[in-house]
Amino acid sequence: MLKPTRRGLAVIACTMTVALLGTACGSDDDESSGDSSSGNSSSEGNAVIDEATANVETLANPEDFTVEPLSGPVPPGKVVAQVNCTIPQCTPGAMQEPVEALGWTLESFDYDITKGTPDYLRAVDAALASKPDYLAINVTGSPDLISRQLEQAQAEGIPVIASGAETAPGIALMVNGPNAFIDAGTNLADVVLADAGEPVDVAMPFDPVYGVFVGMSQGMEDRLGEADAGFERIDVSLAQPAATNVSAIVNYLKANPDTKYLAFAGTAFYPGIDQGLRAAGLSDSVKLVMGFPFPTDLESIQDGAWVGVVAGETTHQWRQVDGMARLAVGDPIADPEPSNAFQLVTQENASEERFDPPNYADAFQEAWGV
Repeated sequence: MLKPTRRGLAVIACTMTVALLGTACGSDDDESSGDSSSGNSSSEGNAVIDEATANVETLANPEDFTVEPLSGPVPPGKVVAQVNCTIPQCTPGAMQEPVEALGWTLESFDYDITKGTPDYLRAVDAALASKPDYLAINVTGSPDLISRQLEQAQAEGIPVIASGAETAPGIALMVNGPNAFIDAGTNLADVVLADAGEPVDVAMPFDPVYGVFVGMSQGMEDRLGEADAGFERIDVSLAQPAATNVSAIVNYLKANPDTKYLAFAGTAFYPGIDQGLRAAGLSDSVKLVMGFPFPTDLESIQDGAWVGVVAGETTHQWRQVDGMARLAVGDPIADPEPSNAFQLVTQENASEERFDPPNYADAFQEAWGV
C-alpha cells in the first residue's frame, strides 16, 4: 500500500512537513510529549515517519482518476432505488447526477439515522418493494441486518450495489467499505506523523455501529503503532445528542492530557467541539485531523480548523453507478470491494472539487461513453 522510502532522518521529514502542511517541527510542543519522546526515537520509528511524510506528499499531489471503459453502450430506461440516510455525512442527493448521466431514473428511499434500525429496515423494504432494476444501499451496521432483503433481491434478480460496510452474499459491489476505511485511517495517521515529526498520542471519537469508524480506527491504530505512537478510541454515539458526545470527548482529553491530536471520521461528532475545547481551555493543546470531508465541512477547513484533511471520493456514488453500468452491459466488476483514491485537503487548497480525485466525474462519464 505505502512504498517504503530511504530519504534520511527527521531533518528531511521536517523539511517536507513544513512545505506540505505549513507546520514547524521541533517546536516547544516537544516538551509536552513527556516520556514518550525518548522512547520513540528508534530508527524504526523514524523510518515510519519518513514514509508517512512521503505519503503526505503523494496525497498533496494526486494523479488524475481513470476508469476502464465499458465494452458497449449502456441500455436506457433503467430505474435505481437508493436507500440512504439524511445526514450530511451520507451525501444525500449525490447519486442523482451519475444516474441521470446514464439516462436512468433514481428513486430515493431515505431513513432517519436517529430513529435506529427500524427506520432503516423500513426504507430497505420499501425500496425493494418498488421492484427497481438496481438497488443501492448505504448500509447501516452489519449487512446481517438485511440478510432477508438481500436474499429476496437475489431471488428477484435485483443487483445490490452497496456502500459503507463489509460485504455479504447478495451484494455485487461494496464501495466506500472496509478497505477504503482502513486505507483512509492509514493515510490520516500519516498526516499526523508528518505534522508532528515524532510519535504522539492520538484519539478518535468512535461509534462501533458504523463501519467507517471501525475501519478508520483500525487503519490509524495499526499505522501509528508502527511508529510507536499511541491511539485510543473515545466511545460516543450518533444516536445521542451532540452535546453528550462533546462532553465525552472533552472529558477524555481532560483525563488524558498527553493526547495531541483528535482524529475524526467525517464531522458527525464535530459540531460543538470548538466551543467545548475553548470552554475547557484545551484549544491550544490538541490539533484536529479528519478523513472523509463533505461539502458542509468546507467552511471549517477554509477557516483553518483542521491541521490536515484526507478526502476519499466524497461522491463515491459514481463508483456505485459505475458498477450498475458494468452489469447492464455484461462487463465484470473487477474488484467487488475496492478502496478509494485519496488526496490531501488543506486550508490553502480547500474546495468542493478537492474532495474528489482530479477528473473524477469526467472519468466515469468518459468510460461510459456519455
